[in-house]
Amino acid sequence: QDERAYVVHNNKLDIIDISDPHNPTEEDGVRFPEYTYDTVRVDGDHAFVCGKDGVRIVDVGANKDAVVVGAINGACKKLEVVNDILFLTLEVTPGFDEIKLFDVAAPEVPRLLSTIALRGEANTLCVRGRYLHLVENTKTDDPFLGESYLATFDLVVPESPAVLHRYPLPKTQIYLDMRAEG
Repeated sequence: QDERAYVVHNNKLDIIDISDPHNPTEEDGVRFPEYTYDTVRVDGDHAFVCGKDGVRIVDVGANKDAVVVGAINGACKKLEVVNDILFLTLEVTPGFDEIKLFDVAAPEVPRLLSTIALRGEANTLCVRGRYLHLVENTKTDDPFLGESYLATFDLVVPESPAVLHRYPLPKTQIYLDMRAEG
């Protein structure tokens, strides 16, 4: 049983053994030359570390030293990993993001599948089944005049995501979480 916590802070990913919750111990870690990482997601034997300097893909497989095996450049704001597909929110310019989908079955060479241009910033990103849901805030000079949407994309063909709808939301800081029932 893999009972490890993955903690990212500034320029380091710490891997902490939490099998004994009364006595956690640092098991391994990786330092990055940049100092701007703030998000981590683990999928299988790989940790995906996201920040202003891009994404670093770290092999964290048991019984070996953690090591960076791949990278994607760009100002990464959010990420999810589902079924060997990495979903990244990348800042194109201040106030405007895009979503990039990468095949990471071979994490040493992430392969770009598609890019979704947004009308503004992606506030939240959730992948459920074959659907990508995100809260999108359009950019204006006045932050109270823009619009917010719950946007849903069909991922049946990850190389060509199709927008299904943009449901209007009140213009506030909105966050999204989804649970499957049943």
